[in-house]
Amino acid sequence: MKFLASVHGKAFKKRDAVPVEFYFENGAPQTLRGFSGKVGERIFLHDRSGQWRMMAGLGQQDKFNADILRKVSAEAAQELATRGVRDALILLSSWPGA
Repeated sequence: MKFLASVHGKAFKKRDAVPVEFYFENGAPQTLRGFSGKVGERIFLHDRSGQWRMMAGLGQQDKFNADILRKVSAEAAQELATRGVRDALILLSSWPGA
């Protein structure tokens, strides 16, 4: 699977690339009912335009580290691969300070 990146929604758009957004616990948009952002929690849904999108939880921000990022990213990639997704677009605008 190929991961591509887009900073603040600028640049890069690839047809069929599934966007993946990462959220800290309780940092997800209120519209994502049932998704709290706990470590390893994932939700796979259609957005308003009908495109598939994945949200992945990173847990509590004050406990976040590189190992959590690796674990969550690997699990998200595995799930996307089992669904037949070949390309994923990481949306960096979801990161604090990005």
